Amino acid sequence: MGRWGLVGTGRMASALHSTILAMPDGEVVAVTSTSRRRAETFASLHQIEGVYSSVEAMARDRAVEFVYIASTNDRHHDDTITCLDANRPVLVEKPFSMNRRQAEAMVQRARMRQTFLMEAMWMRFQPAILRLIELIEIETIGPIRHLSANFVIVVPDDPERRWFSAALGGGSVYDLGVYPLALAQMLLGRPEQVASLSVLGPTDVETQSGINLRYPNGALA
Repeated sequence: MGRWGLVGTGRMASALHSTILAMPDGEVVAVTSTSRRRAETFASLHQIEGVYSSVEAMARDRAVEFVYIASTNDRHHDDTITCLDANRPVLVEKPFSMNRRQAEAMVQRARMRQTFLMEAMWMRFQPAILRLIELIEIETIGPIRHLSANFVIVVPDDPERRWFSAALGGGSVYDLGVYPLALAQMLLGRPEQVASLSVLGPTDVETQSGINLRYPNGALA
């Protein structure tokens, strides 16, 4: 599993920390955050030796073999580029980036550096999803004509939290919509037409979104 550095100290960083330790030879050796105090608190709680005030400094640590990026959505591009430039393989939380331009730049940099880069889309490795894909491939299930997928959570109604911050990449599509969209992409490929409607909250991020996709074979999602 190797030696990992964590960018971010939130819930997902804690979850991956536990997963890494559960794997053979897995170890978290460093952590960084936009807040040095949060990094120090996280390191003390999880007994992590390396504590850094910047992604650049952590990426230079020779003890770090792989990096998991769990910073806020708006930082995924910059933090990924920084780690790739240090030749550190990167697992970046969803959403991969804030837009297509950033995504293309990240992939281009990974190819230029010949360094591994992947979005942490856990659903792609979920046993039930893998079994579903298998059943479709062996035609136990016929061609998909329509996919309906929903993802809803209740979050604290606090405009200061990242969910409601446009600057931090908040909103229902980045946080939740990526999952049903990823499922549609896995099962149906690339759509030929997209139509969507959203409800904007007081902070101008979408609190609800509906997305309709049409595919060349006539399927809908």
